[in-house]
Amino acid sequence: MKGRNKGFIIAIVICISLSLTAISVCANPARRGKGDRRSRFGMESIFKKGGWRDKSKWWDKGEWGEQEDSEEDSITNEEEILDEEIPRDSEGTQKDVTTEDTQMGDTQIEDSTTEDVTDEGQSAIGSTDAPTASGDIGYSRVVESASSAVSSAKVCSSVSQLESAINSASAGTVIYMKAGAYSNAELYIDAKGSASNYITIKNYPGDKVEFTNSTVTFASSAKYVKFEGFILKDYTPNDDWGSCVSFEGGASYIDFKNNEISNIKCRGTGEVGVNAIVLTGDSSSSINNVTIENCYVYNCKTGWSEAITTDGNVENCVIKNCTVDNTGNIGIDLCGNFSWTGTVGSDTNQSRNILVTKNKVMNCNSDYATSAGIYCDGGRDNTISYNIVYNSQCGIELGAEEKGADVKNFEVFGNTVVNCGRAIGAGAYLSTGAKHYNTNVYDNTIICNKANKWGENCAIFLERTTGFNFKNNIVYLKSSSTSFIETSGSADYTLSGNTWYVEGGSGSKPSQDTTGVFKNPNIENLDNMLNGIF
Repeated sequence: MKGRNKGFIIAIVICISLSLTAISVCANPARRGKGDRRSRFGMESIFKKGGWRDKSKWWDKGEWGEQEDSEEDSITNEEEILDEEIPRDSEGTQKDVTTEDTQMGDTQIEDSTTEDVTDEGQSAIGSTDAPTASGDIGYSRVVESASSAVSSAKVCSSVSQLESAINSASAGTVIYMKAGAYSNAELYIDAKGSASNYITIKNYPGDKVEFTNSTVTFASSAKYVKFEGFILKDYTPNDDWGSCVSFEGGASYIDFKNNEISNIKCRGTGEVGVNAIVLTGDSSSSINNVTIENCYVYNCKTGWSEAITTDGNVENCVIKNCTVDNTGNIGIDLCGNFSWTGTVGSDTNQSRNILVTKNKVMNCNSDYATSAGIYCDGGRDNTISYNIVYNSQCGIELGAEEKGADVKNFEVFGNTVVNCGRAIGAGAYLSTGAKHYNTNVYDNTIICNKANKWGENCAIFLERTTGFNFKNNIVYLKSSSTSFIETSGSADYTLSGNTWYVEGGSGSKPSQDTTGVFKNPNIENLDNMLNGIF
């Protein structure tokens, strides 16, 4: 009898444990954890008391550590090109942005863009004071004229020639790859330029260069390198986990620009994954001063991984003007405190001081987790600004998934989040004991239309968070069945000066927002935005 009772009790305990695990998995906001992590805040906060923004961040100053006194750089003309709007035809299809000239290394050529460009679908928010980002948001294809080619460049027409040119490159070397479809390449870039003379690896101006089933790895010794103008597609790793483009710990001052990555797929199903782009810092040295700019990642099957990811010891990097579309899981992810990236609990084992700005992230939906368009999973001190996130299970999430993995200090402003079941989320999982501190969310536009496949249907979701400040935002609900705010566990937050509205005018603002208003914000191009036209 005692034995049967004991077995019965054990069975009950196991059932309860499994039930709690299932509940935790269903409630977990964005990605499945892959290792224990714990965050410790060990650097001076980028936030200032009494203010919403500290405008002295390193990216606002234009300072890049060692690069500070270098080429302001050889990217001036390129940035002017990228800040142009995407021209569209009558059906809204993107056209190429054609330029006659570019600038590489120390050779400056005048910019002579050949056509004026506008984006007829660009959204505008009416009757608000919200700031707007200058220039375009998302990817614009850059097509250069052959006349802009540098005469002294090394020109390659095979993978072996390209590998040889990379291995022998010195500061200031320009390497071109001629048009073609190349397959099964494994480019390992350990070249090192200088702050004033980057090594440039790019497509021959005007040529279409495709790599299929190929990988690119930036070695820990890679520094002062530009990699531009390539198409990477149709890659599936041989193992359960892999990546198409990867950065090893220590890689720094890398410009990864104007590249397209598509049809990157994990092998099989189950607990497998592949990253389109991943920066994996380690305990010995950080990955730093990497810019991922004007890239297009689309139509991928990343499994439990993500499209663009920073893991662990990664700092002072920028992800900007990229478009991420239909990747099967999270779009952009800033992670920390993995066991394979350093000591769990170390204050350097976190993605930090990362700027994610002016990206367009769309259709991030998973069959097994709540996928966010932009997610911070264990990182800290990061800024997410002027992005568009559309039709994803979650819009922007600031979370901590692992046991003891506290996260803190985020600025989220100027973003537009549309058609996401959970638009803005912050906090740590109740099951982990982790905590979330100090987030400022302001001047964003949130448009909620429908629940995601998990039944989540709210503008703000908070779980185990302290110091969440939500100010001067617009929150527009298409249906009264959508909640303004949902909380789980302890949630300390403040609301102030926001505009709240439910279509049709039936409802009221949250009572906590004493300075907010319930009124129609008259969002221009609302119907277009609900259909993904921005």
